[in-house]
Amino acid sequence: MTLPNEILPLQNISIVVAVSDNWVIGKNGDMPWGRGLKDDLKNFRITTSGAGKIVVMGRKTYDVVGRLKDRENIILTNQKGFKAPQCRVAHHKNYVLALSEAYDVYIIGGSEIYNLFLPHTDRIIVTHVHTEVTDGDAFFPEIPPEEWHATPLFSFEQSERNIFSFDIIQYRRKPELRT
Repeated sequence: MTLPNEILPLQNISIVVAVSDNWVIGKNGDMPWGRGLKDDLKNFRITTSGAGKIVVMGRKTYDVVGRLKDRENIILTNQKGFKAPQCRVAHHKNYVLALSEAYDVYIIGGSEIYNLFLPHTDRIIVTHVHTEVTDGDAFFPEIPPEEWHATPLFSFEQSERNIFSFDIIQYRRKPELRT
């Protein structure tokens, strides 16, 4: 029996995202801080790389970041005939949900892809970048504290490696709210 998309059980899916203080994730097709958070990029690579790990991104995110080394890459797009060298291309979220039964899946953007998978995850790893972005054009939804338990993982100060200070927080969906 197949369950409707709205009530599919949670899978082995994590969302990884960097947000400004006002929940902006994108500006003009890129991250507002570009590649200016070296310690966050290092943490992202460590978290999402390795055997049995898959990163899933939308086509627009792929256009910006390209194929990520040392992990399986899946590009989720509605564009029929889209090709991405050394990547899998999928056209429906159920393909990713099926893979999540056997692999660690990390959703890495953009905003449409995050919103598509948010109901199917119980873990979000958020880099909270301590800056306001007034002209952003892509957003992540605020995480309601009544639905999620937050655990601080790392804090980094502004430095030569990081143009802004930031904290990395892991959010877990509260057990009583899991489907």
